[in-house]
Amino acid sequence: MTESVITLLPADIKVLAQLRTRTDMMAAWYQDQIWVKGMADHAFRQLPALRTWKLDAFNRLFVHGALTPDLTLPGLEWQPLTEFIPVSLPASGLPAYVTSKHAVKLAPCQRDEESFAILTEMRVLETYIASAPQIRLRHLRFAASANARVLVAGVPLPPIPGTSYTLRDRLLMPAGYDFDPPVIRSLLIEKMEAARTHFLLFHVNGQYEMLPDTSFLHVTRSAVRLTAETLRHVL
Repeated sequence: MTESVITLLPADIKVLAQLRTRTDMMAAWYQDQIWVKGMADHAFRQLPALRTWKLDAFNRLFVHGALTPDLTLPGLEWQPLTEFIPVSLPASGLPAYVTSKHAVKLAPCQRDEESFAILTEMRVLETYIASAPQIRLRHLRFAASANARVLVAGVPLPPIPGTSYTLRDRLLMPAGYDFDPPVIRSLLIEKMEAARTHFLLFHVNGQYEMLPDTSFLHVTRSAVRLTAETLRHVL
């Protein structure tokens, strides 16, 4: 049995997820479509393919019954389905709740610290990863919210617009700001048990959000695109 290649619409990733445990299938994103290759058994043929080809040993793609190739397989970043469709996605949501239980004030400060994270929009990250070199993505993590905000963490940060944050003691502070008075930092860490397993993302107005460590996913093209596609269905 020879390998086949098909293309799917992004929305059909939920159908593809039903075959996620298949180790003989690979998937990749190309031109806003999902490309899948594998042995064309019954389950493979049940996928809602837009186009279907047979793949030969020279990476040429043939329409069924054709003697000449339709095209050459593009150079794609193929991934096993377990990586292409990460099961940790439901936990990747950036918790949206904000608490005002603690009256915390922030004020501008003169301390010059390297930014560790940037809060931006999912569409911005999606545009960036489409053309960014793979080496610029490997060290990055991201957590997304239901309203399409996304926090990208890792040094160096990607050159994208957004609000930069510094990190100390698991507290993410807007760059150029500190607590007023600064001693509040140690009091918060002492009082908040959650700070041991969460990051606290503070805003300039003193409100904050709690991000569990499990909220973050590695920045890969497939993970970002899948999250963005999921958000588009939610919003």
